[in-house]
Amino acid sequence: MVSFFKRKGFLMQLPYTKAFEKLLLDIKEKKAAKEKDEIYKKMNLVTAKEKMGLMMEEKERQISIHSKYYPIKEAKRWVEDIPEYTYNMIIFGLGLGYHIEEIQKKVEPEGRILVIIPEEDLDDISTYIKENSKIILDKRIQYYIYKDKLGLKHFFKKNVFWDKVNSLQFFHLPSYAQVYEEQLAIMIEALRESILGFNIDENTMVHFAKQWQRNIFKNLPYIFKSFPITLLQNQFSMVPAIVVAAGPSLNKNVDLLYDIKEKAIILCSDTALSVLLKHKISPHFVFTIDGGPLTYEKFREVDYNEVPLVYGALSYPKIIEKHKGNKIIFSNEAYIQNLFIAKNHNLSMAIGGSVATVAFSAGIYMGADPIVFIGQDLAFTGGKDHAEGTMYDKRKPNLKKKRKIQVKGNVEEYVYTDDTFKTYLDWFQDAIASDQTDRRYINATEGGAYIEGTEVMTLQSAIEKYCKTAYSISDKIQEIFTKSPVFTQEEIEHIVKEQRKAYNEFSEIKDKLRRSIDYSEKIKEMYEIGRIDEKNHRYLLKQLDRNDEWLKEQQQNFNLLDYILQKSIRESYMILYRQEQPNETPEEQGLRIMKGNIALYQGMLEAIEEMEPVLDEYFETMKKEGYIDE
Repeated sequence: MVSFFKRKGFLMQLPYTKAFEKLLLDIKEKKAAKEKDEIYKKMNLVTAKEKMGLMMEEKERQISIHSKYYPIKEAKRWVEDIPEYTYNMIIFGLGLGYHIEEIQKKVEPEGRILVIIPEEDLDDISTYIKENSKIILDKRIQYYIYKDKLGLKHFFKKNVFWDKVNSLQFFHLPSYAQVYEEQLAIMIEALRESILGFNIDENTMVHFAKQWQRNIFKNLPYIFKSFPITLLQNQFSMVPAIVVAAGPSLNKNVDLLYDIKEKAIILCSDTALSVLLKHKISPHFVFTIDGGPLTYEKFREVDYNEVPLVYGALSYPKIIEKHKGNKIIFSNEAYIQNLFIAKNHNLSMAIGGSVATVAFSAGIYMGADPIVFIGQDLAFTGGKDHAEGTMYDKRKPNLKKKRKIQVKGNVEEYVYTDDTFKTYLDWFQDAIASDQTDRRYINATEGGAYIEGTEVMTLQSAIEKYCKTAYSISDKIQEIFTKSPVFTQEEIEHIVKEQRKAYNEFSEIKDKLRRSIDYSEKIKEMYEIGRIDEKNHRYLLKQLDRNDEWLKEQQQNFNLLDYILQKSIRESYMILYRQEQPNETPEEQGLRIMKGNIALYQGMLEAIEEMEPVLDEYFETMKKEGYIDE
């Protein structure tokens, strides 16, 4: 008994013999392509005193991959420093698998071993490895033939056990640092960016969970009346879209948007809205996503009722409340998603972490082509991070406190960015690289960081080349807003009734949680003082199991608390898994598990108590709106 919450997201896989056969087919195709290349690197098996050795041939040089004499002893020596009980193991290079066999002994039965195979690391190796059932049949092993950085990041995202990222270990064959220097450097960078992205998501979730949960229910009365993002899907196919961000370079060319409104869709980030309105430019859509109160300052002094508002379910509620015009909702949040999916509307959309990435994703979602960036500096152009006329224009970023990263520039040879901007830059580049269509991407920022996959030109040149035809964009948008609401009065009443039914169970749930905390505290005390009363210990565990079974049956009632509970679950995992130590005694393990349980139960209890007044306010609003009879 650890927790009644099941771990989510583990990869469903084919039988591993079939998975390896697929790998061999990929290897064969890669080999055929490489043999056409004059500089094809070739691996050759050589005889060693113990098993086989491996030699790399490239042009006129030869490099020994394994020891010419004792490759197994060498492999044992290589992996000596890898700790026991590892959960996440990433290996660069297949070789003949001697190192993998030794690493297998160090990885937990429930762990994962990710093997990155350079394209040239193939040939006779595959035939030899095919005979090694220890490697082929190990369900912990996932193979990936190196393609590019984007592919690596997708592979890591799907396959790393992120809840145990603290146990992640990395190994590469020493000779591979020489043979595959460039690929190894790219792989390490892809892993670093993947970990950074996970940590940002994790920290954001923990920090904002309470705020986001409140926002969902404060926004829900407006969400029911909003138009779904699905109404925009592919509605502007082959129409140019200009994504307006609020970087310092926006001031260079924003005035050019005034005369092109019906020749391109203008998709504006919330921070840039004040700049456009000061230039008497009304965008077709303004986007907002951030859930903190600071975001409201972007709207406080502007009249944006005539601009359709595209918002996420977690957006700051005052922004939604103040806007009296047409609203469009998108959401990746499970609770809101499920409400709309039941009505055949999937509100999900790639987000990327910033309002500019959302506007960009919306352009793709609408079918726009080309997509033109302006104000998308992603760098400290002129020592600034935002355009003049935004809420940030009086603030000068303290660059001394930031880790400055040098990247290629659009105008300058290189510019400086930081970790946050670099994360968004990587996201844009990955999104563009993932696009399998012929869509064109134009960077007309006229400053800032170069976005790989874009064509750099001035906004004036982009307008002259792509914005020649009037498309009656505003008329089409108004036509979309003539559609009927997604939910009828009766459907909303039914949803609210079910919400109140779940809410009414909270009192009993809180009682069970308090009892579970008490049982766990008593067991924890036994472990701490080192005296286990076996009879009482069994009784307390039995009571905990009964409570957990009952709580499992109540899981549908926790849907109202999805985000805030995720915070509790993650904090519990921090104790249950990230504080796990090698060679724990049963008592040490029991103490850690009880601490994790207490954190989970306490977090759940606090979540309910935190949300009860928010739900009271929500139900009162819905009553005023006529969705509750009594």
